[in-house]
Amino acid sequence: MFLPPAFLYETFAEARKGTNRFLTALRSGKSLEEAAGPLIEISRANPGLVVLWRGGMSMIPSRERHFHLDLPWRRIDNLAFEHDKPELLLRAAEALEHAWAFAGLVASQFYWVVRTAKGQLRFLEAARRHWPALTSIGQRYTDGVPTGMSLSQLPTLVTGCLGRQGADMGPFIAGAPLTTEALESALAHLPRFTVVALLQRGCVDEATQLLRGRKDFALVSLAEHFLAFGLEDVACRAVEEYVTEDPHGIVAEWLAGRGNLARTVR
Repeated sequence: MFLPPAFLYETFAEARKGTNRFLTALRSGKSLEEAAGPLIEISRANPGLVVLWRGGMSMIPSRERHFHLDLPWRRIDNLAFEHDKPELLLRAAEALEHAWAFAGLVASQFYWVVRTAKGQLRFLEAARRHWPALTSIGQRYTDGVPTGMSLSQLPTLVTGCLGRQGADMGPFIAGAPLTTEALESALAHLPRFTVVALLQRGCVDEATQLLRGRKDFALVSLAEHFLAFGLEDVACRAVEEYVTEDPHGIVAEWLAGRGNLARTVR
């Protein structure tokens, strides 16, 4: 059962008013659950699309009732970056505990949630918990068009995180849906878990070999795990040796940050 807050199941104007009240409650110190208030089931009795992103060119009728799950995070995104209120972004970690809040963050535009390797793994663990409920409602999701699609067919931060952590993305690039079963399989074979397990056992050379053949995002995202074990020099040397192409300058930027253990993958 998928239960988002009732204040988001409204016309766009009413959902925006409810979102303002929600943000006021968050800033007053209330928990996400307290601020959200009553929940409502996404079911046949409550028709409408589940909005993951409503951009400026959206074709979703604004006077119809829909589940505007992206709205709180778009407002937080604007407040945090335009008005220098980064403390609001910290609530994203709490959001990962709730299916409706996680769904609101799953659009690829909210990249700030998964800037670090640790953040990507935390997001993937949340996906593992919530994916069965989120995909159970079928073709009701939209990222701006007036028709619904299955969540498993839409590009999201989940597939982005899988790619950065070295998962085999071939099937998804070819159009395979990210079903619950496909997600479980990808997570079961995620190189990150092997890298960290090897580093925990002191098998540094073996862990380093797992970086070979990775490209830009995946290469530095996996290398980032070495920093937590005090192995920055090892990671940087491996990245320099194994990088074969860097079309977006991601690897160069990561290497240029040498010495800053808090640096993140773009």
